[in-house]
Amino acid sequence: STSSLSGKESRELNIKRKIHLCIWGPHGIDGQKRIWLQQAAKLNKSIFDISWIADSTSTVTGSLLEHLKSIPHVRVIQSPFTGMALPLEDLYNNPPSSSNWTTLFRTLEDFELQIPKLFATEDDFNILYHFAHERLKSLSSNASLKDLTPQWCRSLYETLFNLLQSNNCDQIIYGNSRDFSFNVIITDTARLLDIP
Repeated sequence: STSSLSGKESRELNIKRKIHLCIWGPHGIDGQKRIWLQQAAKLNKSIFDISWIADSTSTVTGSLLEHLKSIPHVRVIQSPFTGMALPLEDLYNNPPSSSNWTTLFRTLEDFELQIPKLFATEDDFNILYHFAHERLKSLSSNASLKDLTPQWCRSLYETLFNLLQSNNCDQIIYGNSRDFSFNVIITDTARLLDIP
């Protein structure tokens, strides 16, 4: 397999630069992430560079951090969405069609006060991801991200686009979610960048 090639053999394959794998993973450790970490440790570091993008409101700590530290060719990148403020005014003026915000809140101030309750669970954020995904799909084939509206949808995609592009991700690895989740935003953005 490629992971067992020596440095000399990898040069013989005419690999012009290392393959950069970007792993999108929450900060916790579970069976799936243990497998990713085991595979990352076995990959030939003369061929592969690996970035672990910490998708969490918390920094990487504990058991996961210890695992990552033990693999020298894995670097940790904090997700740009960590601590990112929701664009409240734009959200209020351009709510997802599946929400009932316009009937629930008369003013932006009312909306801002209820934000912690509105986004108390992951499912609540999935409403935003679904809406942004549908807006992206509605663009014409010759349109670009700068044509995407409303602004909060464009910001979501542009932030991830810039992250993946600036880190030269050749492949993106993420968990298989059974529900509609942020994974669809990752998939959409990877397609825009022609990343498998």
